[in-house]
Amino acid sequence: MRKLSFLITIFVVLLASSIATADITEVGSFDTPDRSYRVVVQGDYAYVADHFSGLQIVDVSDPENPTGAGSYNTPDRAIDVSVAGNYAYIADSETGLVIVDVSDPENPNEVSVFDMGYAYGLDVAGNYAYVCDHRAGLRIIDVSDPENPEQVGFIDREWANDADVIGDYCYFVYNGGMYVIDVSDPGNPEISDDLEFTQGLELKVVGDIAYVAASHEGLALIDVSDPENIVEISTLDTPGICRSVSLFGDYVLVADDTGGILHHLTNC
Repeated sequence: MRKLSFLITIFVVLLASSIATADITEVGSFDTPDRSYRVVVQGDYAYVADHFSGLQIVDVSDPENPTGAGSYNTPDRAIDVSVAGNYAYIADSETGLVIVDVSDPENPNEVSVFDMGYAYGLDVAGNYAYVCDHRAGLRIIDVSDPENPEQVGFIDREWANDADVIGDYCYFVYNGGMYVIDVSDPGNPEISDDLEFTQGLELKVVGDIAYVAASHEGLALIDVSDPENIVEISTLDTPGICRSVSLFGDYVLVADDTGGILHHLTNC
């Protein structure tokens, strides 16, 4: 996977309120040591899953001059990150789920590791981490005690890539399509519906629509208003491989291998 431009990600976050009337331009940059796979922003800090360089924490309080705040070198390759409260949850490929205390962003400390096959993507909601094990499926892990994470539920599906949890449902994509999982009882997850397409790499769910980065198929829009009967509404072709998707106001921002950062209206 090519290194994503972190500088563009920072700008897009700041541009959310005015993207409809402005072009995307650079306002600042920070060169991470390795390849930036995913980034989340909480408060004045951006948390970057930076592959072999682990977790990189960047102070973005001054967007024109982002600076390195702290870092934690995870055991393997950091692919995804989610932040909740004082903790960063990292999908660290062969190592599994790594939980890091980031209450002091300049001095992050490992709290625990949950071993699994190959942690590739995740989302954290409430007391649970929903982790995509690329070799096995969706693992639901109780993280109410971050020092002692414990798996409570599981959905068997190889090549799981990314998850997004909204209310009682977990939406996850894999190399082959998308599942909707009822997680109202995290210890007994149940499949509500599934939809087949070539490859789902990342997704974001807003309202009744799931926006899926569907690799060579581009951006796929899925109607999830009825979790037991999800339907593909449309697809938007992108120049290369559609790898990542984010939502800002009325716009969808897509990271595409050859097209860079593209933005489209959500009613596309």
